[in-house]
Amino acid sequence: MFETLDQVNWKDYRTFFGAPENLPDLLIQTQSSSRALQDEAWFDLTHAVCHQGSPINSALAIIPFLAEILRSPTSYGKEDAASLLAWMALSLPLTAGPLTPAEQLPEQQGAELTQEHQRQLLRQQLHKAIQPLVPLLYPYVRDPDGDGLIVLALLRFPDYAATTIPVFDEAMRRERDDDMRQLLQLAAIYLAGGEIKEEYRHFLGIFPD
Repeated sequence: MFETLDQVNWKDYRTFFGAPENLPDLLIQTQSSSRALQDEAWFDLTHAVCHQGSPINSALAIIPFLAEILRSPTSYGKEDAASLLAWMALSLPLTAGPLTPAEQLPEQQGAELTQEHQRQLLRQQLHKAIQPLVPLLYPYVRDPDGDGLIVLALLRFPDYAATTIPVFDEAMRRERDDDMRQLLQLAAIYLAGGEIKEEYRHFLGIFPD
């Protein structure tokens, strides 16, 4: 696992906390046999690349390794990897519409992109990187914390509605918590293009402008 860690030029990325060169060691530590060391690594990794739900460009660099964890039959921390991907996804607009196509972003001609253009570009790159991994999140829809993190993240990828809605329906049949069942039902309706009543929209993070 993680055979390509050395192929990433980590110093080219930025982190919220710690040096980007520390990210490979944190990824390796997530696979420690010690649960305490795993938890420490996931905490530090999450706050380094996606502090308070806001990802930074180093998030892009670790996505392939999170995918490795989710795909491996013997890896530790699959739920943690799914949660970190979900936190990254939650930074995306609820629909793909507001994303600015790359060809509409101003080219860098010796000048830095504005902060807003940088955010737009990062969101677009995250969307492109996470979208193929959507099916890897399905097993974690009924997350143990019951906060609906994975469900809300999956709403950012309506192109997968045909496969995501049945996952929501199945999870809803198995779910005993009324609030989680309601969230799953609303999420399925949203992805199916149905109308969400005003009093329920906040469940999906839809608020008036």
